Amino acid sequence: MFEKQINWSYILTLSCFNLITIYVECNSGKFLRMQKTSDLRISGRQEVISASSLLVEQPISEVSSETVFNARKEFSEILYKKDNRLAVVVGPCSIHD
Repeated sequence: MFEKQINWSYILTLSCFNLITIYVECNSGKFLRMQKTSDLRISGRQEVISASSLLVEQPISEVSSETVFNARKEFSEILYKKDNRLAVVVGPCSIHD
């Protein structure tokens, strides 16, 4: 089915709905047809600063820190059934597939 070694020459073709078909040329001269299946809705990427740099530039306030700490503590108590409230987590938390 697949050749043992692949000569990584790609021919990319765009088809409808921004789906991408990739043709990979094998050593034998044959082409394998593959469909791109991940990151189909990603239109671009932009580098962002690291979390540690952000904390230096924009340190968390004492009030915000206390809010985060208390919320995590309360959520933990719900998970471990020390609190009888219902916790609901709504997602997705990622734009990837």
